[in-house]
Amino acid sequence: AESVGVGAVIFSALSQNRIKDIVFSFDKVLNFDGETAPYIQYTNARCRSVLKKGGDCSDGSLTDLKEKEEYDVAMAVLAFPEAVEKAARLREPCMISRSLIDICEKYNRFYIAHSILQSEERVKKARLLLTEAVSNTLKTGLALLGIDAPDSM
Repeated sequence: AESVGVGAVIFSALSQNRIKDIVFSFDKVLNFDGETAPYIQYTNARCRSVLKKGGDCSDGSLTDLKEKEEYDVAMAVLAFPEAVEKAARLREPCMISRSLIDICEKYNRFYIAHSILQSEERVKKARLLLTEAVSNTLKTGLALLGIDAPDSM
């Protein structure tokens, strides 16, 4: 609970452009839907749960991913390093925040549209690899913002 609460406040401050006034609302920052740290933390916890249930995926291949939603997630993850570089160059941590939200939105669309654990074995392993990439990216991004990424919620 402390990680979620503290993370929510930090994210709220760092997700805004530095030139904008910040209007703080507990209801808004603690929401599990929308552009908040709890939403990102929950998505990471969802990923960790899937990975725990899914087993070993080390011999999987991302080339087995064929669905549009899978592609969208992969592209969002691949765009993350550029967002970090841009955030550092412009001194705008909100670029990292926006990238994390984009990854979460795309991952959750994929998660709802396609079964991961009930898929054919090759596809399952590929989807688990994608899920692992999402989780690792979310953890890295949250750490850059000074926010914990709990493995379960």
